[in-house]
Order: sequence, then C-alpha cells, then structure tokens
Amino acid sequence: MKNKIQSVVAVFLVATACHHQVRQSGNAKAPAVIEDVRVAGNRRIPTETIKTNIQSKPGDPFNEVTARRDVERLRSLGYFDNVRLTNETGPNGGRVLTFAVREKPR
Repeated sequence: MKNKIQSVVAVFLVATACHHQVRQSGNAKAPAVIEDVRVAGNRRIPTETIKTNIQSKPGDPFNEVTARRDVERLRSLGYFDNVRLTNETGPNGGRVLTFAVREKPR
C-alpha cells in the first residue's frame, strides 16, 4: 500500500511540474512583427529602389541583426552620406522601421 501511495504522489508531482513548465513557456513573448518599412529623406533615389535593398519586410518577425545589416547595406551603396534607423511601435503593436537617408550631393 505504501508503494502505491508513493507512486501516485510521484506521478502527481511530475504532472504538476510538467503543467507548470508548459504554462511558463506559454508566457514567453513572441518576437514583434514588422508592421511597416518606411524610407525618409530621399529625393533623387526612388523609395522602391531603396526598399529593394532592405531585407526587413512587413509581416516578418523583427530581427535587430537583420535591421542593422539593412542599414549597412544601404550605406555600402555609396548613394548616402548618412543612414539612420528608427524602430517604433506601430498602431497595431508591431514595429515600424524607418530608414532615414541623406543623399550625397551630386
């Protein structure tokens, strides 16, 4: 009888621990989704041309490493004196990325 009680208690404790672990992992935040990608400050170079060189896309999970690479890619094109990235919370709770560029003079 003592062994049966110990077995029942052991199963109960394992089940409780598993349930607690599943609840905790359910609380983990999912990565924010990119709501919009914007370009600001361009005058001669079309926005679509700039966006073609940006890997971060609306609907994708926000990834800071990818966003930094996007900035570096735009800088490496040679068209801009400066490229800055702002990352704001959008109206739906996702991220709005704005690539602010300053074109080199002709």
